Amino acid sequence: KKSSQRKTQQAMQPELKPIEQIQEYLLFLLFNAPEEEVIGAAKVLTQLKITLPQANLILEQLTDDDGEFLLSSFASKLSEDLKASLMEWSHHPDYLKEFKPANWQKEWKKSIGKFQRLKIVGEIEQLNQKIVALENEPDSNKNDQQVQKHLSKIVKLQAQLKQVGTFEF
Repeated sequence: KKSSQRKTQQAMQPELKPIEQIQEYLLFLLFNAPEEEVIGAAKVLTQLKITLPQANLILEQLTDDDGEFLLSSFASKLSEDLKASLMEWSHHPDYLKEFKPANWQKEWKKSIGKFQRLKIVGEIEQLNQKIVALENEPDSNKNDQQVQKHLSKIVKLQAQLKQVGTFEF
């Protein structure tokens, strides 16, 4: 009976976009990291600008914490809704099945790269949509300067995309 309840709950949850999935996985990795890595890893996620609002609230509190990280003591400082999100991310059943603590560093670097790539690709797609909208306007000649500006941003983002594999923290 519990498995049918779980399937119903999963069916009610909207399908996550790839960028949201990788963010959830990064949060899972963060809260399953070796304790000495957690604060530094949280700072990396803060720099990368995670887009999940509750994650940002948790990361903010975590990076303000200067002491040693212990999940239980950190969780006790959080509001109930943030605590629930933290527990959901840190004990995610799909990720726990596959997770091997010995591979944490490798998984972390790979996932950071994937997040950066997805984020840049999303920005390029948004700029392309803006260009198409500008070109479809009746007097599109007035928009040439704006289109050129968007195209130069795309070129810069494509260059960043080539650099993503070299991320260090």
